[in-house]
Amino acid sequence: PLSKTSTPKSRPPPDKLQALGPSRTEPPPRGAPVPSRLPSHAMRPALSVLCAALLASSVTGLVPPGVSTVVTQQRGVARWSPAPGPQLRMSSTDDSAIIPVSEETIATSASVSSAAAGLIIGGPVFALIAAVAGNYVVKQDGEVSDALKGVGKVSLDVVNFLLKLNKKYDLTTKASDATSSAIASIKEKDSEGTIGKVETVLGDATSKVKTLNSEYDLVEKSKQALAYASDLSVQAIDKGLELNKEYGIVDKVTETVKTTVSKGVEAAKKAA
Repeated sequence: PLSKTSTPKSRPPPDKLQALGPSRTEPPPRGAPVPSRLPSHAMRPALSVLCAALLASSVTGLVPPGVSTVVTQQRGVARWSPAPGPQLRMSSTDDSAIIPVSEETIATSASVSSAAAGLIIGGPVFALIAAVAGNYVVKQDGEVSDALKGVGKVSLDVVNFLLKLNKKYDLTTKASDATSSAIASIKEKDSEGTIGKVETVLGDATSKVKTLNSEYDLVEKSKQALAYASDLSVQAIDKGLELNKEYGIVDKVTETVKTTVSKGVEAAKKAA
């Protein structure tokens, strides 16, 4: 019988092996150049650093120009945090105001503003009524009171602004000097001395007022009297509202007026 015998595979000659190059399983021969390509896992840290730098530059570009920033990098992640700087502080009161802004001065300014509006609209009597009404409303709670307090606050700010301008540019002294020069030029043309007589009368009256004020402290007592009158007017209005609620005075007066008007109309029709 024929027996199957295995013949060993013949290896290619050495010159063909050098032409084909080293196999994947065999290590490269000594002295062969090492390939310059890095594996993918070795390039990941470099890509992370590059992405972090691009992200940091984009975040810095989005920040407004007036804000300073600090960009830090930790473990390949860009972090943004505002740089420490001076903190802004908003004050509820203006320390530089010549007239202090407080609840009391705002209420007084609101009353004066109401009186000024009443004087423009209806004269002195209406100005007094508007001042009393404004003083009462500003001490209550509600939208009308808040609006009137806002008007008083704005008026007070305007007065403080004008006083600051006068203090800075000395407008009062300049106006006084201009007035004095104008009066002096008029006095030169006044042959009868009328201007001098008026100045003498005004000077005497001013000196008497100063003497009375220094003796009786009229300015301080006037302030106290105004404050007392303000509180008294509020109490009077409150009492009047209580009486009206209890006895219906306004309704009765309204009904009486309507009846009187209707009788007058009927009498006029009969007479016609």
